[in-house]
Amino acid sequence: MATYLVCCDLNQEFDQDEFNVTISSMGEARQVLSGAWVVVTEKTATQIRDELVTVLDASERLLVVKSASVGAWKSILSDNKWLAENL
Repeated sequence: MATYLVCCDLNQEFDQDEFNVTISSMGEARQVLSGAWVVVTEKTATQIRDELVTVLDASERLLVVKSASVGAWKSILSDNKWLAENL
């Protein structure tokens, strides 16, 4: 399993429910900021991107980066313990 940071620049009409279903189907996923999720999955960055673009508008941006297991944060939306254990 690998951990990925998924960042999106989303428009006002963004369908959060559809995105959450899609990203959660990939493995264990947590939203950490308004436009950022951490996903623990067997998939590659390319596979994650390819699945998520199906629920994004053409004007929305997406970045998928494999975690290097080092990070620092403040006031995230997810559980701190989960992020520390899975980053």
